[in-house]
Amino acid sequence: MKSMTLLLVFVALTLQVTGQTSPRFEDYEVAIHKGTIHRPIWIRRVADDEWRDELGKLVEPPETQSPFTACFAMLRTAI
Repeated sequence: MKSMTLLLVFVALTLQVTGQTSPRFEDYEVAIHKGTIHRPIWIRRVADDEWRDELGKLVEPPETQSPFTACFAMLRTAI
């Protein structure tokens, strides 16, 4: 009896979760930044494809952060 009740609860919860719709990108509108682009102060460009920090170490070039890169960055830190 107890196992039958647990099975019914599990099936009901599974159906409830699968019935939900996935969030869509269009549902989350944001304002587009139209101001000036601010370069980071801690990094400078030395050559065409070479960027260095305050200590002179080679670093990766700066990137703009899109919603997709923000999402992937959060996923990387969560794992």
